[in-house]
Amino acid sequence: MKSQEDVSLEEWRKYTHPETGRNYYISNKGTVRSYSSDGQLQTHSSYTNNGYRCIPHRKKNGKNGLIYLHKIMLSIWVENPYNYKRHRFIDGNPTNCTAANLEWISNELFSSLNRERVLETIPRRQKKRRVTYSKLTEGRVAILKKHILENEKKEPRTKWKLLAKQFGIKYRQLYSIRIGESWKHVDPAK
Repeated sequence: MKSQEDVSLEEWRKYTHPETGRNYYISNKGTVRSYSSDGQLQTHSSYTNNGYRCIPHRKKNGKNGLIYLHKIMLSIWVENPYNYKRHRFIDGNPTNCTAANLEWISNELFSSLNRERVLETIPRRQKKRRVTYSKLTEGRVAILKKHILENEKKEPRTKWKLLAKQFGIKYRQLYSIRIGESWKHVDPAK
């Protein structure tokens, strides 16, 4: 519940939706109101779609649509003197759609922010993942790779089929291990 002081600090601006022509009144705190068909002022509850706050609306053709609140806030509350095309949430929280939390940014800054975010996630991506859906374990694959390296040139194809049968896999799986298509993170046993 908002305190009396918070309500008094809210400023309101009118926004007319271009498709429907419906008028919305949006505060600098991200509150949305409009008049219903019977003339009563109603506050719209927003929900999140893909992490962003949205307001549902009915299009002229009868289909449902969404209005992304941060886009409206950027257009009516945040100045864009350099005509930047990109924006960001200052605190990184896309559900915080206050005017003070949004700003227009250049393409260069947008790219550098994305680069930093990607670099933060790289160590998590490189962590070895444990395979839980296979008949083979990493230990058995290491032994299998050792057999493959020892017998690479001297074994005929029928021996490869027997080796695959011995480990309970199909020849195609053995072949993909041999060429490094699967289980490439496992080293041969010593």
